[in-house]
Amino acid sequence: MMRKLFIFLKISTLLSSFFFLSTVFADSEKGNFSIAKQSLDDIVLGAQDARVTVIEYSSMSCPICAYLHNDIFPIIEKDYINTGKVKWIFRHYPIYPNDIKAAAVTLCGGSEKYYIFIKALFKTQQNWVHESRNSEETLEHIAKLGGIDKDHIQQCFMDKNLEDKILDSREKAQNETQINATPTIIIEGEIYKEGISKKGLIEAIDSVLKKS
Repeated sequence: MMRKLFIFLKISTLLSSFFFLSTVFADSEKGNFSIAKQSLDDIVLGAQDARVTVIEYSSMSCPICAYLHNDIFPIIEKDYINTGKVKWIFRHYPIYPNDIKAAAVTLCGGSEKYYIFIKALFKTQQNWVHESRNSEETLEHIAKLGGIDKDHIQQCFMDKNLEDKILDSREKAQNETQINATPTIIIEGEIYKEGISKKGLIEAIDSVLKKS
């Protein structure tokens, strides 16, 4: 109980430093983003030898992140990821307690189901995002539909090592790449600073592709 309270308070204190619905991605123009590259722990969507690497930091409860994945990402996946031009890396940036449980669902199914669950959870965000007694039950149901039984998902919810891994993703983003809002998109090491839109993201990716 004390651990859960600590985590909640720790996350809550972050809210004073940013408004998570914001599309302002970084306060600093000169942050050190050289480490914003693929790591051994990343689960990659797309070809490993793709010309452009895109890294996304998102909160599973963030409405703009859901908009990105539901309305824009399918086009990027079809025209850029599936064609071998771009590889996409999704990293968790939890803000609320339910973000941690939702992130656990994505990781509980292994790398082969990671992006399947990310898509499913953004599609159904309004069904589980609000804090209530039904949130965990809804997440369990989504996990079950994806082939994870109740016992397994409960083990993932209670796995402190997995919880620490999810929280570490956020802390590393803050401490090492100065990320302070979701979604944050990094295209070939450079933070995308425009608003989240299909036109803006595609133009940014195309611009990098022309240089590669």
